[in-house]
Amino acid sequence: AEGDDAAEVASLMTAEDGSAGYQLGDVLTDDGLSLITAEAYFESRVKMLMAKYERDSLTLAWQQDSGDLTIFLCGMVASMLGAFKTSSWIPVILGFSSLTAGFLSYKGCKAHLVATNAALTELVNLEVQYTALSNMDRRVPHFKRMLISKTEQCAVAVTLAWAGNAALAGSGGEDAHDEMESSSQETKERGKS
Repeated sequence: AEGDDAAEVASLMTAEDGSAGYQLGDVLTDDGLSLITAEAYFESRVKMLMAKYERDSLTLAWQQDSGDLTIFLCGMVASMLGAFKTSSWIPVILGFSSLTAGFLSYKGCKAHLVATNAALTELVNLEVQYTALSNMDRRVPHFKRMLISKTEQCAVAVTLAWAGNAALAGSGGEDAHDEMESSSQETKERGKS
C-alpha cells in the first residue's frame, strides 16, 4: 500500500514530459522529503487551513456570543430580582455571571476568534492572489516563498492566540514576553529602514 501511494504521488507530480501532471482538483499528498510546488502547497495546506479556520470561526463566534448573552441576561435577571424585592437570589445570579465571564476568559474565545478571523482574511487574500496568477507566475520562487511564509505566519498567529499567555508563562513569563516585544520592535525597525 505504501508503494502504491508513492507511485500515485509520483504520477500526480510529474507527467511523461516532466511537467506537473496533476489538475487542481486532484488530491495531493506530501511525502515530507521532496520539493513541493506552490500548487501542491496551496491545495494541501492553504485550502485545509481555510476550511479549518472557517469551522473554528463559527464555533468560536457562537461560544463568545453565547457567553456574552448569558452575562447580559444574568445582569438583567439580577436587576429584575432587585426590583421585585427577591434580593436573596442576586448573589447566585451574579456568581453564575462571574463563572461565565471567567470561563470565557480562561478559554480565550475572543483572542482566538480575532486571530482566526485575521488569519482567514489573510488566507482568502492569498487565494485571490493565487487564482489571479498564471501557472508560470505561481512557480516563481519569490511567490512560493511568500505563499508559504504568509500561510505559516497565519498558522502560528492562531496557535499563539490559542495558547495565550500560558505559553509565555511556561517559558519564563514576563522575561519571555519582554523578549518577544523587543524582538518584534527590532523587526519593525528593520522593516522601516
